[in-house]
Amino acid sequence: MASLSFKHKGHGFQKHGFQRKRNPNTLIIVAIIIIAVAVVVLLSLGGVNRISQSQTFVLKQGSTLQFTLPSYQSTFSIYLNNATTSLAGILVSQSPVLSSTIVSFLINNGSTLNISTEGLSTANLQIKLLSSNATYAKLQLTPVPSGLTIPTSNFAVNAQPSSIPQNTLSNSQSTVSTTIITTTQATTTTSSSNSQQSSSSTTTVQSIPQSVITEAGNTYIGTLVSNLNTLYAEVAQCTPSLYNQTLISQAHQQPVGPLSYANSSEVTPTSITSTIKGPFSYGYSVNYTSVSKSKLTSGLAISMDLNATSGTISNIKFSGIFEGQNYTDIENSYNFQNGIGNACAALIPYS
Repeated sequence: MASLSFKHKGHGFQKHGFQRKRNPNTLIIVAIIIIAVAVVVLLSLGGVNRISQSQTFVLKQGSTLQFTLPSYQSTFSIYLNNATTSLAGILVSQSPVLSSTIVSFLINNGSTLNISTEGLSTANLQIKLLSSNATYAKLQLTPVPSGLTIPTSNFAVNAQPSSIPQNTLSNSQSTVSTTIITTTQATTTTSSSNSQQSSSSTTTVQSIPQSVITEAGNTYIGTLVSNLNTLYAEVAQCTPSLYNQTLISQAHQQPVGPLSYANSSEVTPTSITSTIKGPFSYGYSVNYTSVSKSKLTSGLAISMDLNATSGTISNIKFSGIFEGQNYTDIENSYNFQNGIGNACAALIPYS
């Protein structure tokens, strides 16, 4: 019976070949777990390339590369618009791509450009075109350390429209918040007492007529802005889950990276306000300003001159969130987004 002691039994367990035999089923289960973990990791990355040093990428014609940079929480996109054997056309924007491209440029083969993914004057990314042809472009991307103040290279922007387009938008029930800036006229009166002269100034305020405000709102630019204002006001009701569903169904793309909704909701304006100044010799000056959580998309968006007598507008300029676009571009974007018909419409990219 001594041979049946616990100690001897344990020794016999090891001696008679029961030590750690690899069950084939166990190996399969372990492999499945490893693969599952890898898939989870890949999905968590969301296809976003985290660029911390020089990396080389090959983009097919019409494809998009998603990436992040050190010290930036935003996800950015590089889109290969066109390519030849000598150059490539590149669009850079926050992801998902909004209706406004932050940077657009042409780069020659072998050339290097310094750009800002936020459209600023100081570069945070260096792009070199290593090679290209009609179907692809090979790019080298190098992040610029935040401590360096390297100016951005010059890049091309689209021309402004040369003719007045036909208004195809429906009249909106929304109104744009308008600030009236009045002109003043100063008059000086002089009185004498005990041989001393004193002067006083009175100010006459000239109110801008309601008809001018109405006239500005009835122009094709005013109608477009009013419609956009309605669209932007609904963004506050958008939720991440609704955004994801809408992006998949309307833009036919999966949300890229965990910050896609945050990026879009932060930089999309919540409203557009207008400021009217005048009268001047030519009439009135009307400025439309976008209001956003981000400084990148806040500020002057459209400016124009209004002749209140004839109702015509001129000297139309698009800037800020509409930089490099024209009326037709913005109108097409609005028509697409408005057709979506939910609170996330303004966040969905039009292309």
